[in-house]
Amino acid sequence: MTESGDLSYLNLVYHNDKHNVPGGTRDEYRIYLNNEIAPHPHVFQPEDIITFERSESDLYDLSIAKPRSETYKNLDSIITKSSLRGNHALCTYI
Repeated sequence: MTESGDLSYLNLVYHNDKHNVPGGTRDEYRIYLNNEIAPHPHVFQPEDIITFERSESDLYDLSIAKPRSETYKNLDSIITKSSLRGNHALCTYI
């Protein structure tokens, strides 16, 4: 969703040359944003926590938690306890 709450789309791309190119090292997902989701360069900041919540079978709501919010504190606690590397967490319910 955009800042106004309108539906928007982004690309989630899996780069996997580690699995199909000799000497490949990339095994990652990347999110490619567009101007509807990030209309200016300061929408997303390095310390923000981004969440994706499934709303329909192939659609997700994207939310941003800023460091001073209560939501951020709760999410940061979940991420800190997560065994996934790279400051990530997967949850079935928050």
